[in-house]
Amino acid sequence: MNYTQLEEDLISDYGIWLRARQTNNGHFVIGVGNKTDVSTKEISLERAGFLLSNRIAKSLSNVSTIFSIQFFDSLHESIQRVLLAIEYEDGLKDMPEFVESVRNKDWESALTNFLQTDFAKIHPRRASRISGILSQGDTLWQ
Repeated sequence: MNYTQLEEDLISDYGIWLRARQTNNGHFVIGVGNKTDVSTKEISLERAGFLLSNRIAKSLSNVSTIFSIQFFDSLHESIQRVLLAIEYEDGLKDMPEFVESVRNKDWESALTNFLQTDFAKIHPRRASRISGILSQGDTLWQ
């Protein structure tokens, strides 16, 4: 998988914040969407990259637990990036119908189930990008 593209997707979704900022829901974030407490005022670009890499690694580990690594590796790279982006944000644990649709490679149901999640409702711009990829479904393998 192209991890550079995943990083670009996440940076496009979140931006890079070297100073802590408060989100609309009251959380403080820094770097690329990393929750923090108010005491962390500022970080370097290098530290933001380190946090991003570590969080991607954790997301990959979690996704590899939810889906077997063999199954995950069998998916098109675009779908892999979608799953990692969702795990990076809220996690797939609260999306059992979506996860089951992905396991079955039922992309129409996956799209429908995804659009019904809180993630899709809270993050419409990210949801639009992800929906575009999911709507391609089986055509990604042709």
